[in-house]
Amino acid sequence: MSRQAYARRESGRSLLDGMVGTALRHRRRPGRRAPGVVDEAMSTTLEAQLREQLTASLKAKDLKTANLIRMINTKIMERRTAKGFSGEIDDALVLDVISTYKKSMEKARADYVNAGDRGKEQLEEIDFEVAWCSKFLPQGLSEAELRDAVAKAVRELPAKDPKMAGRVIGGLKKQYGDRVDAQLAKKLVDEALAG
Repeated sequence: MSRQAYARRESGRSLLDGMVGTALRHRRRPGRRAPGVVDEAMSTTLEAQLREQLTASLKAKDLKTANLIRMINTKIMERRTAKGFSGEIDDALVLDVISTYKKSMEKARADYVNAGDRGKEQLEEIDFEVAWCSKFLPQGLSEAELRDAVAKAVRELPAKDPKMAGRVIGGLKKQYGDRVDAQLAKKLVDEALAG
């Protein structure tokens, strides 16, 4: 006899009493949403949008998207449980997680390109993941826009010195945030300061 069955027998409760108690605990309480009903205020956060997309992809049996969203959710959970984290999960944190994941996939893509035919299957998956992440992230500056911003920043410098590259890139990152591709910005700043 299991411990639960023994405890029920000793307390005089029957199995039916236990089932009724379970049903009462799980009944819908006032103010609770029915399963599948999305609260309008809740659907505005990126975390809620991820949950909705995960549910939709599972219903559509789109495992590629579902696995990607699960991976993003895992990365968010890692941040939430990280030592020293004491804030809330907000849209900025979710965007940072998605951006970091996208950058790591772009770096991995180069390795799979070098692998040739062996990495072809993974390349398709990485391209899908990068494209999916890009939908959430703000559109980056084009090369022409970045070139104009670099030229303006270099004109504002007191002297054209290659040692000022970090200052220019820092100013661009401060002004445009994650929209700046740091590698391209460094290349353009080095060209502008050398010429």
